[in-house]
Amino acid sequence: MNILLVLAIGLFFILASLLIARGIGIGISGKLVKPLLYMPLKAGTLAYIVYWLLQWNNVWLDSLFLILLVAAAVFSVLISRRLLTRNSMLPVATGLLVSLVLTGGCMLLLHIVSYGTFSSRYMLPTAAILLSCTSESLAKSLAMYYAGLRNHSQLFHYLLASGATRREALRYLARRAVALSLTQSARSMSMVGIIGSGTVLMWSLIAGGMNVIDALSLQVLLVLGVMCSSIVALVVTMAVARRYSLDDYGRNA
Repeated sequence: MNILLVLAIGLFFILASLLIARGIGIGISGKLVKPLLYMPLKAGTLAYIVYWLLQWNNVWLDSLFLILLVAAAVFSVLISRRLLTRNSMLPVATGLLVSLVLTGGCMLLLHIVSYGTFSSRYMLPTAAILLSCTSESLAKSLAMYYAGLRNHSQLFHYLLASGATRREALRYLARRAVALSLTQSARSMSMVGIIGSGTVLMWSLIAGGMNVIDALSLQVLLVLGVMCSSIVALVVTMAVARRYSLDDYGRNA
């Protein structure tokens, strides 16, 4: 691919968007300029690292890189939901790691059985997609879970005073969080059609040279994998949080 042409077309897209915005009276703010400056830097750094990982094709280096991605996802979840405390890191990290090992391992097994070899070119994108989608779903579900702890604390304390265990008292809030995760997954599945963001991966794979059947199969498997990964991550996170990061009054320690 011609890099200079890519840069020229990208610059055209930016200028066209800014000129249209300015033409209808929308000023250019720092909220737009800052991401435009940071995006090439972050994307370029990631591309450089992934390039060498693909060249080396080493399972141990890939695993180390994925652990770093899990750490980045943990901080993303905690910062976006203002849960950045020492006791909150362990539950989220455990949930994301367990879900990635489960669903990512199944996807990697499929590739090894189908092609007879390990490949970084398959492992890294698949794991990154699963992790990014799972962390986004987990952040939204945890926001509902902890909001319920704050807004329904009287119900929680009433159940405890009535003889319920902490697990039983939190069951209602846990059900609501899992229901939200399932709703998000159902919405993602409904978008897998002819158009919409749900088909971006399939069309990208076809554009990259993969045949239609394999591209469609991978698209569907990843959507289902994200659903499974999101629920596993949420349930594991809540279970660990109940054990390690909630005090005797159900508050986030």
